[in-house]
Parts: sequence; C-alpha cells; structure tokens
Amino acid sequence: MPIYVAKTDRMDITWNLSSGYIFVQQKWKYVWEDESGKNPWTLDEKRDFHHKVDKWIWELWSSKAYATITGNSKLAQEYRNTKFKINVDIRWVIGHENEHWTVHVRKNNPDSKVIWMRREIYLDYNTDIKYVGITGFVDSSMKYAQVGAAHEFGHAFGNTTSAKYTDSISSNLLHGNEYEEPCLSEYKDDASIECR
Repeated sequence: MPIYVAKTDRMDITWNLSSGYIFVQQKWKYVWEDESGKNPWTLDEKRDFHHKVDKWIWELWSSKAYATITGNSKLAQEYRNTKFKINVDIRWVIGHENEHWTVHVRKNNPDSKVIWMRREIYLDYNTDIKYVGITGFVDSSMKYAQVGAAHEFGHAFGNTTSAKYTDSISSNLLHGNEYEEPCLSEYKDDASIECR
C-alpha cells in the first residue's frame, strides 16, 4: 500500500495506509533565553527540557489523536470508516537545518503561547514540562490541569476552537484556547485533542 508524504512549513506528515498511522514531525529550533542575564543555560538543562517536551507530547498526543477521510474520491470511499491514529515527534534542529517552529524557552516567564503566523512558540522551563493547574480554578484533584508544552503543541499542530478566534483586522484564524466549556469537563490534556 502507498505511503503519502507532505512537507509543510509547520510540520512534515507521513501517511501510511497499510499501518493505519499518520506520523507528524515538527522541527523545533530553540532559542534559549535568560531574562536575568545571570543564569546561562547549560547543555544538560537544554537536553533535559527537550527530552521532557518530546516525552510529554508523545505521551499525551500519540495514538490518541486521529484523522478520518471525507470526500467522494475512491481513496476517501475506501477508507471512509477508518480512523488513522496520529503519532507525533518533536525534532530538535540546530545550525542550518530548516525549522518548522522557532521555540523560545525562558526560565522565569510562564506566559506560554503560540504565535501562529510567525511560527513561534514560547515556553517556560519551570512550568511547561509538568502538570500545572489551569489558572482560575480551585482544583485540588488537578482535574483542570495541563502540561503547557503539550497544550501549546496543540496550537502549533493546528488545534483551535472556532471562528471567534479570527483577527478582525487580518481575518487570520488565531489558534485560540481550546479549554472552554464544554471542554473543561475533559481530563487534563485530553481537551487539547478532543475539543475542536
């Protein structure tokens, strides 16, 4: 059976019909920021951060998200009842390799976000590689919690809620926050995957 490959500016996608899987790889080029100017990044810290980001995204997304085919083509009709599981890999690129995303990692700034049109991700070393309660909820059970890196990956992957996140000036779809009702009833980062 054929394998289809698509290389885009935000991710590379390999679709294997025989295995029933879609493999998505994003190439991340890190910018290691030190706001204080007094706490330079060590190689061990960089490796640790990337390893944890890759692990969390794999654990929370791979084989949980899936795609289906719609349409009238022969291929779409043949696979109309198939759910293709998606597996995800984050590859750390350096030097002259072409990145999909520039990822700014900071040590003391938990204002994590994705700027879709510039292909930029902002993450925090201390808060985005572990479960953290969602701001505004008193929740000792951590039901309303997320791993920031996996949550922001969801935006970089293209996950958004609705047209209400359209920029009225540019009409660009903004990949907004998917943790809204009824999604808040979802457990941890499942909301990133299931509420679209």
